[in-house]
Amino acid sequence: MSGNLKDFYEEYWQYRKDIGKIHTKQNYYIPERLKVVVSMIPQETRKISVLDVGCGEGTLGLLLKNRHHDFYSVGCDISEHSIELARPFYDKVLVLNIDDENPRDKIELDKFDYIVCVEILEHLMHPDTALIKLKGLLSDDGCMIVSFPNIAWWKYRLKLLRGHFPEESRLYHHAEHLHDFTIYSFKDLLQKANLKIVEIDGEFIPPDWMRRIVPKNFLKKLMRNHVNFFGYQVVIRAKAG
Repeated sequence: MSGNLKDFYEEYWQYRKDIGKIHTKQNYYIPERLKVVVSMIPQETRKISVLDVGCGEGTLGLLLKNRHHDFYSVGCDISEHSIELARPFYDKVLVLNIDDENPRDKIELDKFDYIVCVEILEHLMHPDTALIKLKGLLSDDGCMIVSFPNIAWWKYRLKLLRGHFPEESRLYHHAEHLHDFTIYSFKDLLQKANLKIVEIDGEFIPPDWMRRIVPKNFLKKLMRNHVNFFGYQVVIRAKAG
Protein backbone atom coordinates (compact mmCIF):
# COMPACT_ATOMS: atom_id res chain seq x y z
CA MET A 1 0.00 0.00 0.00
CA SER A 2 1.33 3.45 -0.93
CA GLY A 3 1.86 6.04 1.77
CA ASN A 4 0.28 8.79 -0.34
CA LEU A 5 -3.52 8.93 0.04
CA LYS A 6 -4.13 9.62 -3.65
CA ASP A 7 -1.88 6.74 -4.69
CA PHE A 8 -3.69 4.51 -2.22
CA TYR A 9 -7.05 5.19 -3.85
CA GLU A 10 -5.65 4.76 -7.34
CA GLU A 11 -4.56 1.30 -6.20
CA TYR A 12 -7.95 0.76 -4.55
CA TRP A 13 -9.88 1.51 -7.75
CA GLN A 14 -7.53 -0.61 -9.80
CA TYR A 15 -8.29 -3.42 -7.34
CA ARG A 16 -12.04 -2.78 -7.72
CA LYS A 17 -11.71 -3.04 -11.49
CA ASP A 18 -9.57 -6.19 -11.24
CA ILE A 19 -12.15 -8.04 -9.11
CA GLY A 20 -15.05 -6.70 -11.19
CA LYS A 21 -16.70 -4.86 -8.31
CA ILE A 22 -17.95 -1.94 -10.39
CA HIS A 23 -21.60 -1.11 -9.71
CA THR A 24 -22.25 0.52 -13.08
CA LYS A 25 -21.51 -2.68 -15.01
CA GLN A 26 -24.51 -4.38 -16.57
CA ASN A 27 -26.37 -6.75 -14.24
CA TYR A 28 -24.29 -5.74 -11.21
CA TYR A 29 -26.18 -5.06 -8.02
CA ILE A 30 -27.00 -1.52 -6.86
CA PRO A 31 -26.16 -0.96 -3.16
CA GLU A 32 -29.28 -0.37 -1.07
CA ARG A 33 -27.81 2.79 0.44
CA LEU A 34 -27.67 4.41 -3.01
CA LYS A 35 -31.34 3.63 -3.55
CA VAL A 36 -32.03 5.41 -0.26
CA VAL A 37 -30.02 8.44 -1.40
CA VAL A 38 -32.00 8.60 -4.65
CA SER A 39 -35.27 8.49 -2.69
CA MET A 40 -34.09 11.57 -0.74
CA ILE A 41 -33.81 13.57 -3.98
CA PRO A 42 -37.43 13.90 -5.10
CA GLN A 43 -38.45 14.62 -8.67
CA GLU A 44 -39.19 18.32 -9.14
CA THR A 45 -40.55 20.49 -11.93
CA ARG A 46 -37.57 22.84 -11.64
CA LYS A 47 -34.06 21.98 -12.71
CA ILE A 48 -31.94 20.80 -9.79
CA SER A 49 -28.17 20.60 -9.33
CA VAL A 50 -26.32 17.77 -7.59
CA LEU A 51 -22.71 17.54 -6.43
CA ASP A 52 -21.57 13.96 -5.78
CA VAL A 53 -18.42 14.03 -3.65
CA GLY A 54 -16.46 10.78 -3.81
CA CYS A 55 -18.52 9.69 -6.81
CA GLY A 56 -16.53 6.50 -7.35
CA GLU A 57 -17.53 4.75 -10.56
CA GLY A 58 -20.58 6.99 -10.95
CA THR A 59 -23.39 4.72 -9.77
CA LEU A 60 -25.34 7.56 -8.17
CA GLY A 61 -24.99 9.65 -11.32
CA LEU A 62 -26.37 6.73 -13.34
CA LEU A 63 -29.35 6.28 -11.02
CA LEU A 64 -30.15 10.01 -11.03
CA LYS A 65 -29.93 10.22 -14.82
CA ASN A 66 -32.53 7.46 -15.02
CA ARG A 67 -34.83 9.26 -12.57
CA HIS A 68 -34.38 12.98 -13.33
CA HIS A 69 -34.60 14.34 -16.84
CA ASP A 70 -33.75 17.95 -16.01
CA PHE A 71 -30.80 18.27 -13.66
CA TYR A 72 -27.15 19.25 -13.63
CA SER A 73 -24.66 16.93 -11.96
CA VAL A 74 -21.00 17.16 -11.00
CA GLY A 75 -19.03 14.13 -9.82
CA CYS A 76 -15.69 14.41 -8.08
CA ASP A 77 -13.27 11.92 -6.58
CA ILE A 78 -9.66 11.74 -5.46
CA SER A 79 -8.95 8.91 -7.93
CA GLU A 80 -8.38 9.44 -11.64
CA HIS A 81 -9.29 5.77 -12.22
CA SER A 82 -12.74 6.28 -10.73
CA ILE A 83 -13.29 9.59 -12.52
CA GLU A 84 -12.77 7.91 -15.89
CA LEU A 85 -15.32 5.27 -14.93
CA ALA A 86 -17.79 7.95 -13.76
CA ARG A 87 -17.41 10.35 -16.70
CA PRO A 88 -20.41 9.07 -18.75
CA PHE A 89 -22.85 9.64 -15.89
CA TYR A 90 -22.29 13.32 -15.01
CA ASP A 91 -22.36 16.64 -16.81
CA LYS A 92 -18.93 17.34 -15.37
CA VAL A 93 -16.33 15.27 -13.50
CA LEU A 94 -13.15 16.37 -11.80
CA VAL A 95 -10.38 15.06 -9.60
CA LEU A 96 -10.67 16.59 -6.13
CA ASN A 97 -8.98 15.84 -2.81
CA ILE A 98 -11.53 17.36 -0.46
CA ASP A 99 -9.09 17.07 2.47
CA ASP A 100 -6.45 19.28 0.84
CA GLU A 101 -8.35 21.35 -1.72
CA ASN A 102 -11.17 23.87 -1.64
CA PRO A 103 -13.95 22.73 -3.99
CA ARG A 104 -14.75 26.37 -4.81
CA ASP A 105 -11.44 26.57 -6.67
CA LYS A 106 -12.47 23.79 -9.08
CA ILE A 107 -16.26 23.80 -9.30
CA GLU A 108 -17.78 26.44 -11.54
CA LEU A 109 -21.35 26.30 -10.23
CA ASP A 110 -21.68 28.49 -7.15
CA LYS A 111 -24.47 26.64 -5.34
CA PHE A 112 -26.01 23.15 -5.40
CA ASP A 113 -29.46 21.94 -4.38
CA TYR A 114 -28.02 18.64 -3.16
CA ILE A 115 -24.51 17.70 -2.08
CA VAL A 116 -23.99 13.97 -1.59
CA CYS A 117 -21.22 12.28 0.41
CA VAL A 118 -21.94 8.55 0.38
CA GLU A 119 -19.44 6.58 2.50
CA ILE A 120 -16.79 9.25 2.11
CA LEU A 121 -16.37 11.02 5.42
CA GLU A 122 -14.86 8.00 7.18
CA HIS A 123 -12.07 8.02 4.56
CA LEU A 124 -11.03 11.63 5.18
CA MET A 125 -8.38 13.04 7.48
CA HIS A 126 -10.63 15.96 8.45
CA PRO A 127 -14.31 15.13 7.82
CA ASP A 128 -15.50 18.10 9.89
CA THR A 129 -13.52 20.56 7.76
CA ALA A 130 -14.74 18.88 4.56
CA LEU A 131 -18.37 19.29 5.64
CA ILE A 132 -17.85 22.97 6.37
CA LYS A 133 -16.25 23.50 2.94
CA LEU A 134 -19.10 21.72 1.20
CA LYS A 135 -21.82 23.43 3.21
CA GLY A 136 -20.68 26.70 1.66
CA LEU A 137 -21.74 25.30 -1.73
CA LEU A 138 -25.33 24.58 -0.65
CA SER A 139 -28.16 26.70 -1.99
CA ASP A 140 -30.33 28.49 0.59
CA ASP A 141 -32.79 25.59 0.78
CA GLY A 142 -30.27 22.92 -0.22
CA CYS A 143 -29.68 19.57 1.45
CA MET A 144 -26.59 17.59 2.31
CA ILE A 145 -27.03 13.81 2.03
CA VAL A 146 -24.34 11.90 3.89
CA SER A 147 -23.83 8.27 4.85
CA PHE A 148 -21.50 6.12 6.90
CA PRO A 149 -20.92 2.43 7.71
CA ASN A 150 -22.09 1.98 11.29
CA ILE A 151 -19.43 0.39 13.50
CA ALA A 152 -22.13 -0.15 16.16
CA TRP A 153 -24.18 -2.49 13.92
CA TRP A 154 -25.19 -5.57 15.95
CA LYS A 155 -22.94 -8.01 14.04
CA TYR A 156 -19.90 -5.79 14.52
CA ARG A 157 -20.69 -5.53 18.23
CA LEU A 158 -20.65 -9.31 18.56
CA LYS A 159 -17.26 -9.47 16.87
CA LEU A 160 -15.86 -6.81 19.20
CA LEU A 161 -17.26 -8.67 22.21
CA ARG A 162 -15.24 -11.68 21.08
CA GLY A 163 -12.17 -9.48 20.82
CA HIS A 164 -12.01 -9.27 17.03
CA PHE A 165 -12.21 -6.15 14.88
CA PRO A 166 -14.85 -6.41 12.11
CA GLU A 167 -12.43 -6.39 9.18
CA GLU A 168 -15.31 -7.06 6.74
CA SER A 169 -16.31 -3.42 7.23
CA ARG A 170 -13.40 -2.68 4.85
CA LEU A 171 -13.09 -3.96 1.29
CA TYR A 172 -9.43 -3.51 0.39
CA HIS A 173 -7.29 -2.58 3.41
CA HIS A 174 -7.80 -1.82 7.09
CA ALA A 175 -6.47 1.72 6.45
CA GLU A 176 -9.43 2.56 4.17
CA HIS A 177 -11.36 4.03 7.07
CA LEU A 178 -9.55 6.68 9.06
CA HIS A 179 -12.61 7.08 11.31
CA ASP A 180 -15.26 4.73 12.65
CA PHE A 181 -18.67 6.25 13.33
CA THR A 182 -21.75 5.37 15.34
CA ILE A 183 -24.98 7.32 14.99
CA TYR A 184 -23.99 9.37 18.05
CA SER A 185 -20.50 10.31 16.91
CA PHE A 186 -21.81 11.07 13.43
CA LYS A 187 -24.49 13.37 14.85
CA ASP A 188 -21.73 15.18 16.75
CA LEU A 189 -19.79 15.57 13.50
CA LEU A 190 -22.80 17.13 11.76
CA GLN A 191 -23.50 19.40 14.71
CA LYS A 192 -19.92 20.73 14.64
CA ALA A 193 -20.46 21.64 10.98
CA ASN A 194 -23.73 23.36 11.92
CA LEU A 195 -25.83 20.88 9.95
CA LYS A 196 -29.30 20.00 11.19
CA ILE A 197 -30.66 16.49 10.59
CA VAL A 198 -33.92 16.37 8.62
CA GLU A 199 -34.20 12.63 7.92
CA ILE A 200 -32.48 9.40 8.93
CA ASP A 201 -32.74 6.27 6.81
CA GLY A 202 -30.38 3.63 5.54
CA GLU A 203 -29.76 -0.05 5.03
CA PHE A 204 -31.09 -1.97 8.03
CA ILE A 205 -30.07 -5.62 8.42
CA PRO A 206 -31.44 -7.58 11.40
CA PRO A 207 -30.32 -11.05 12.57
CA ASP A 208 -31.78 -13.85 10.45
CA TRP A 209 -33.77 -15.26 13.36
CA MET A 210 -35.62 -11.94 13.72
CA ARG A 211 -36.60 -12.03 10.04
CA ARG A 212 -38.13 -15.44 10.60
CA ILE A 213 -40.19 -14.80 13.74
CA VAL A 214 -40.88 -11.05 13.96
CA PRO A 215 -43.75 -9.65 11.84
CA LYS A 216 -42.38 -7.64 8.92
CA ASN A 217 -44.12 -4.33 9.72
CA PHE A 218 -43.17 -4.50 13.40
CA LEU A 219 -39.56 -5.38 12.54
CA LYS A 220 -39.34 -2.43 10.14
CA LYS A 221 -40.59 -0.06 12.85
CA LEU A 222 -38.25 -1.60 15.43
CA MET A 223 -35.20 -1.15 13.20
CA ARG A 224 -36.03 2.47 12.44
CA ASN A 225 -36.41 3.18 16.15
CA HIS A 226 -33.01 1.61 16.88
CA VAL A 227 -30.83 2.81 14.02
CA ASN A 228 -27.59 2.45 15.95
CA PHE A 229 -28.22 -1.27 16.51
CA PHE A 230 -29.77 -2.37 13.21
CA GLY A 231 -28.25 0.18 10.83
CA TYR A 232 -25.60 -1.44 8.63
CA GLN A 233 -25.27 1.68 6.47
CA VAL A 234 -26.88 4.89 7.74
CA VAL A 235 -27.99 7.68 5.40
CA ILE A 236 -28.81 11.17 6.71
CA ARG A 237 -30.35 14.18 4.98
CA ALA A 238 -29.38 17.46 6.63
CA LYS A 239 -29.65 21.20 6.10
CA ALA A 240 -27.52 24.12 7.17
CA GLY A 241 -28.42 24.84 10.79
